Amino acid sequence: MELVKKKKGESKLSVSAFIISLISLAHLNIFLMTQENLNGFSFFYVFLPCISLVLLISSFFQKGYSRTFGWWSVFIYAFIFICIVVIFISAFSIYPTP
Repeated sequence: MELVKKKKGESKLSVSAFIISLISLAHLNIFLMTQENLNGFSFFYVFLPCISLVLLISSFFQKGYSRTFGWWSVFIYAFIFICIVVIFISAFSIYPTP
């Protein structure tokens, strides 16, 4: 007899957070390729990460589920953040005055 409990699989919350992070990454790529003008904050940069953060926190507290999709979405949002920071730093170093 084994005393090790098997995990049930992926949590639906972490999978949905992963899908939302992929949508945010796709929107960032489309924005960078088309160079559209961003007036104010976009839905994809404010509300979707907040929804995904709530889903991530709730999925990390679920017992018995795997959290791999949750960690992947955290890494995708970290990649998006690093890309935005690098773009702003390079833009300010090239054009120091607005």
